[in-house]
Amino acid sequence: MEAAAARISHLDLRQLRYALALVELRSSRRAAAQLAIPVRAFAREIARIERALGARLVERRGGRTVATAAGTEIAEIARCTLAGRIGAGLDELEGESLRVGWMDFGRGQAIQRAALAEFQARYPHVPVQLVPSLFRDQPRDVADGLLDAGFYTGPKPDLPGLAVEVLFPDTVGSAMLPAGHRLAGVRGLSLSDLSGFPFHSLRMDYAPEIMAGVHDGVSRGGWHGRQTTGSSRPSEVITAVACGAGWAPAPSDLVEWAPPGVEVVPLADGPLLGVDLYLMWKRDDPVAAAFARLVFELRDVIEAAAPPPAKLPEAVRGGHGPLLAQRYAERARVARELHDTLLQDIVGSELQLEALTRRLPPGLERESREIREVVERLERAARSGREVLRNLTPVGSGARDLPAALAGVAATLRGGSDARFRLRESGSRRELRTSVAETAYWVGAEAIANALRHASPALVTVVLEYGDDLFRLRVADDGGGIEPEVLRAGGRDGHLGFALMRERAAAAAGTLSIRSEPARGTEVELAVPAPMAFAADAP
Repeated sequence: MEAAAARISHLDLRQLRYALALVELRSSRRAAAQLAIPVRAFAREIARIERALGARLVERRGGRTVATAAGTEIAEIARCTLAGRIGAGLDELEGESLRVGWMDFGRGQAIQRAALAEFQARYPHVPVQLVPSLFRDQPRDVADGLLDAGFYTGPKPDLPGLAVEVLFPDTVGSAMLPAGHRLAGVRGLSLSDLSGFPFHSLRMDYAPEIMAGVHDGVSRGGWHGRQTTGSSRPSEVITAVACGAGWAPAPSDLVEWAPPGVEVVPLADGPLLGVDLYLMWKRDDPVAAAFARLVFELRDVIEAAAPPPAKLPEAVRGGHGPLLAQRYAERARVARELHDTLLQDIVGSELQLEALTRRLPPGLERESREIREVVERLERAARSGREVLRNLTPVGSGARDLPAALAGVAATLRGGSDARFRLRESGSRRELRTSVAETAYWVGAEAIANALRHASPALVTVVLEYGDDLFRLRVADDGGGIEPEVLRAGGRDGHLGFALMRERAAAAAGTLSIRSEPARGTEVELAVPAPMAFAADAP
């Protein structure tokens, strides 16, 4: 044990967590998912750790992956060391929270996701909130105390109270095209090749210095044709391109992290613009500084990694859904553990108690009755567990009728309340793509749940609109509404419902809007363009 302790004494906290995760889970894939980093990056780090230790942590034996003797010993020491280090660092963060600006695509998003996972593992009692603040607003939001840390592309922010460091330099030197576009497979693509195909980008007022430079570079490169009015945020640009609205300039880091529905092709003309991605945090804030240290600690691991594996459900593949991807992974883990451990233990306990009842000697009626009552409670717990397990499984368009499913949600949540529920459809019902059906179900269910649990409405109305141009889902209630400050902040502290609904909408190539007034109700609307919404129109 002393020899093993000496071997790991030079490993840092991150390396100890990697080694422990591999030994405990016996799988690089599961360990990487738990740590929120790409599998290849995790495997490379494990190889470095094993070289430093001079020992293998796991090995294949009889068709199974098992921990080696050295791995078991090292994992136990790592577990104790981590417990000591984490406990020692908690006091300074007691009563604090962390609010981080949303980074929704590219390798910056991967670095952010990994850092948040590591932060929550080290400081599990510190509440973490991802805030959907626009890039252009994040420097001011950090300076004003609305965020503790954020990300920004553009001129280096110079505001009081900010610590600012370059996370990585990049260039705008690629083109986003709709998946399947005739030019998407062209290597050596030039700007002149794109002439005649509409140019779509962020609006000039989103980041004037950057957008002016990009437009100048596009003009110099020989492109000519029609320009669209532009979008107000990056996710809208991605959605527009995926729907065929035109091509858009993109940072080079998006080549390997292309979101769903688009392909990113490097431009042969060279970079249109050099840009830096900055990390900003509140100076002299221990929580923000702890998060910033993790971001830079994990940067080298992520930068050299391959893109994340495309084995997530269709709705979350790609780069712009960190919360949603983590939620799917967590749901899958909980479902597996619920089925493999808790439910099996409950059923086994039932059988044991029934066998014990049969062996009881005559005359113990009271004891037999109490055992039967315990068995009945276990049966109820098993039924409830199976219902939870069903709800953890993503809904598929072929497996669930959307109107009936949403009506079922309302019936379940209404309980004994007097709230009425109304559902109607507009237009001829059409088959939805799987990802859109799932998104509509989860967004609708979340909106119905929020209304019934928090707004005390007399009526909740759901409208499903099958239009020629759009599929719309609207959930409206006449309840108490949402406080303006909560709506502006994108949700309450510690609650991720709004952010998750927006991510689901973006992942399905749609948009989400939430309108509310105190005492006058709330309306949540999901809109998905017809080519992305309906199976028959799928590109």
